[in-house]
Amino acid sequence: MDSADAFNVAYTPFLQAAFKAVKVVCEALQVAPNEELFKRYGIGAGGDRSLGADLLCEKIFLEHLLPFGSVHSEESGLIQGAGEDIIYLDPLDGSSNFTASIPYYGASISLHTKDLTPKEALVTNYCSQEIIFKSMDFEGGKPFVIYNQELKPFVGKGAKPKLGIFEAAFANMDLAQEVHQAGLKFRSPGAMALSFAYARYCRFVIYGGRLRPHDIEAGLFISSDLNVYRGDKFLLVSAEESVFQDILRMLKERE
Repeated sequence: MDSADAFNVAYTPFLQAAFKAVKVVCEALQVAPNEELFKRYGIGAGGDRSLGADLLCEKIFLEHLLPFGSVHSEESGLIQGAGEDIIYLDPLDGSSNFTASIPYYGASISLHTKDLTPKEALVTNYCSQEIIFKSMDFEGGKPFVIYNQELKPFVGKGAKPKLGIFEAAFANMDLAQEVHQAGLKFRSPGAMALSFAYARYCRFVIYGGRLRPHDIEAGLFISSDLNVYRGDKFLLVSAEESVFQDILRMLKERE
């Protein structure tokens, strides 16, 4: 498939439900009052304090996704659903960016069998309303993107990228310095699922810290055709073999 009208394609039932939920969430974030969106609640299951926006997005996703499996959400933990499949959900990836009006935040959803084998996943950018997804039951398991109502294969931009992404670089300053000294430029935009989903657009994506499935499973599944390292403390994805090996050496010295 080269490209198509995104609304004239036979998606899987799970993807159809997830796409509908994304649409409802985007509309809700536009109309909900700020005092509701930015209200601070308790610490969520993922260890971060939940905003009203987090809980609003979660509520909408649960209404659409629970018929497909139990949902393990970053906000509320495990919510029992139909069947044996497991869904990992981060309803608002990059909530600090959302709070600061930095336009880099979205959602991460991945569907797994009961033994945690990934089957389908999507990451959406609420700001651009771009949806990146992959399903083993759609077009041979290749990643696709929906943007401006058009469905296209999700491939690199063509020109060789000049920048990488290092999420949580502030917590790994010695590694960040070594990466910089190796001549590898990077940014740290602050939405992990989005960054790993966008891995084919940049030279590399690094993360160092606590590995939570809500943050990483969807993006890693979408980018699984690239070079991927998943350690105890670090994640690395890169389409460039030489860059991957150079950074991998740095990571393994710190695992």
